[in-house]
Amino acid sequence: MTTLEFVKSEIKKQCEKQANHYETTVKELVFGDKIEIFWNEPNLEFCFENGYVIYSDSDGEKESIGTQFTCAFKTPKGYISSKKINVSVKNRHNVTLEEANELLKFNTDAVKNNFDPFWHENQARHRNSSAWNFIASNYLQDDCR
Repeated sequence: MTTLEFVKSEIKKQCEKQANHYETTVKELVFGDKIEIFWNEPNLEFCFENGYVIYSDSDGEKESIGTQFTCAFKTPKGYISSKKINVSVKNRHNVTLEEANELLKFNTDAVKNNFDPFWHENQARHRNSSAWNFIASNYLQDDCR
């Protein structure tokens, strides 16, 4: 299976999944003749310029199609690794199919780590200010002398 066939099959799966979610069907799926590929590390995006999908419950409204893949290393805990993949891309805004094929070898289901190291400190600060607001609004008089 070539890279283009793989991308088209993934887009078809995504459109059918969305149609099933809204309890409808795909009426028409057209892949355009021109494809644009962008590399915004770690995301590889495929956009079909004239491609669209029409669902059976819409009034002929065309929705643009495209897909995005995460291409990176995965840590043992399931997060995206900071280690760089060794694929050179000449132009990030105009990736060739050969470069996209090399990048897709690193396709992963890893997620971005959103851990906030100051979460507990921020929670304590928020609770402290909320407590002072409660005390000020309920127990302090307007005319304090």
